[in-house]
Amino acid sequence: MSSQLGLTFAPYEVLEPLPKDAVYFFPRSEAEPETPDDLYDRNQALPAELSAYLIRHYAQVYPDITFIPEWADGTVNAAAYRSNPKGDAASLLNPMGQEVRLFGGLLRHKKLGIEGLSLIISHEVGHFKVGKGKNKGWTSCEGEADYWAASVSQRKVWWGKQSLENINIGTEQFNTVYTPLWRLDNQKSVQVSCEMHPAPSCRKETFLAGLTGKPIPQCAKPLD
Repeated sequence: MSSQLGLTFAPYEVLEPLPKDAVYFFPRSEAEPETPDDLYDRNQALPAELSAYLIRHYAQVYPDITFIPEWADGTVNAAAYRSNPKGDAASLLNPMGQEVRLFGGLLRHKKLGIEGLSLIISHEVGHFKVGKGKNKGWTSCEGEADYWAASVSQRKVWWGKQSLENINIGTEQFNTVYTPLWRLDNQKSVQVSCEMHPAPSCRKETFLAGLTGKPIPQCAKPLD
């Protein structure tokens, strides 16, 4: 299926597995494939056009990162990773193969609009841009990426009042999708290690802190 914006989405194509040190937006134990009722069909044009627009837009803002849709996979998640950690790739802009993969369950989710998807993509970009080396030797902590997404990236990707509105709406969309998936303790005051994901209430608080210019919440700061 080809979008009008120049990106091709293969409805049944499955890509290569991600490297072991990839970092995910949702904990992998929580981000199971959704039921068909929660997702738009693979062949529907609307989510494909929306996804194509976002990917092209982010690629222009962050040319040192490659954004890859895995349209066929129904998992509700996104991941950041390096396809060439040795840094000898042919691309001068992206020698380490910095990539963000967006799974079909995320891109086709009926409760995620452009605002929620954008906030999630900004989080994954943040793994390459802030606090490098704290998590798995090359990337930022999860709470840091959340805060950077709202306080820095969204203001760069969008403009003026639109960026503030998108963060606010995107945070609510994130909360609607994520909270039902969460099976762990939901106490926002509990700090976690660098590579663990804060509870949904803490992540919502972190996004809103980035929106309003407040410091990063204590619950989003890693223990280690």
